[in-house]
Amino acid sequence: MKLTGKSFMHILVLMSCICINLSCSNDDYTNAIPANSKAIISIDAGEMEPTDGNDGKGIISALFKDCGIDESGLDLTSRIYLFETAEGNLGACMKVDDSDDLNTCFEKLKEKGICDKVIKKRDFNFTLLKGSWAIGYNDKAMLIQGPILPAQQADAIRAIGRWLKQEDDEGIKSSPLFEKLNSIEGSMIMVAQADALPEKLSIPFTIGQPKGSDASQILIAASMTATKDGCMLINGNTFSLNKQVDEGLQKSTGKLRKINGRYTNNISGKSLCSIFMNVNGPDFVDIAHNNPALGALLAGANTAIDMDNILRCVNGDFAISIGSYDENDMKISMVAQLANRNFLKDVDYWKKSCPAGTQIEDCGKDYFHLKGSETSLWFGASDSNEFFASSDNDIATNILKPSLHPIPRSITKHIQGNRLCMILNISGGFGDNKALSNAADIIKPIFGDIKTIIYTLK
Repeated sequence: MKLTGKSFMHILVLMSCICINLSCSNDDYTNAIPANSKAIISIDAGEMEPTDGNDGKGIISALFKDCGIDESGLDLTSRIYLFETAEGNLGACMKVDDSDDLNTCFEKLKEKGICDKVIKKRDFNFTLLKGSWAIGYNDKAMLIQGPILPAQQADAIRAIGRWLKQEDDEGIKSSPLFEKLNSIEGSMIMVAQADALPEKLSIPFTIGQPKGSDASQILIAASMTATKDGCMLINGNTFSLNKQVDEGLQKSTGKLRKINGRYTNNISGKSLCSIFMNVNGPDFVDIAHNNPALGALLAGANTAIDMDNILRCVNGDFAISIGSYDENDMKISMVAQLANRNFLKDVDYWKKSCPAGTQIEDCGKDYFHLKGSETSLWFGASDSNEFFASSDNDIATNILKPSLHPIPRSITKHIQGNRLCMILNISGGFGDNKALSNAADIIKPIFGDIKTIIYTLK
């Protein structure tokens, strides 16, 4: 058969159409991810290294273990997406391989009392799994939202129905967030807005935030790894889609120096959150001024003492510890290497200018207690040129010594050499904080028994 120029062009057009159709069919299911998602994690389950009891398919194992993963009707070769919407909804999106198999799977789960009867509405199917997971699916995608309360079930089902209807230009695929996600290599990757986290735990992600910007303009791009000893390692960098904000952000974060590891053994392993940095005080004061999260954390102390003067004296490793997450009682502790102890000259002035109901008492050599109706902070400086402070007197007097309950070496090895490190201990729960508790509830079925999250900025 003779191939003419015209027939050759027809073949090229045909091949292009096939490629386009294949491309669309491979990722059509991602149209169901809400366009207003402010955090998204992409997981290639087949490429993930297995951890204890988890081979990367943890969410499917946890939800569908009673009907068999291989018979679930889901495409386990395609990426799993986790997301958080602007309204704070947590969800997951998976590709459907065979909706009939998925129907059969849910029938089996219903017989065992694990899920409700599947209800078909137009081209979509809906059910509730274990009373707290709302599920909707069609021939392309399955969405999960949860954990939810009984009063939230109807709203969750309606939201899933809206998301499943979305076309190419309505879902996440047309967003800069998703474009950035696709530029990162790794079996588990993440892009998120800094305001997706509770304010006081967003400090590491908003460090360097330029003046006049807000947390919604700061994004984190990161690769993630789950280890066999219960750690989630997140190595990332911050950026902004706003050019001016991004330039300011990169300039400020560039002032963070490599951590020497001076205080890796001083912070208790029982703390909810620990943040390690190495800074030059005068540079860090400017960074701290523009960081609302750090400002909120230090707000109580700043009513009577000048934290700027203290921070200007810092030169070296600097660690902040949050003992527990309670909006009314954060249990904060700090320790830092000093270039000098000049702030001590201001303490007498601070004593005289305390607001009504607040006072500063001497507790020993260069050691003081700031106390008021809503404030309590012990602080001081050692002869070894180190600043220390805590809302707990016992911690303040001992923080320059190795902790009786130090952070395990398997975790602290990730601190030294990075420019910033945050360690989040999720094993003890989050009390009444629903946002953090919900996040932990969704993390464990996906990644296994994760006890610690470690975020590093190289």
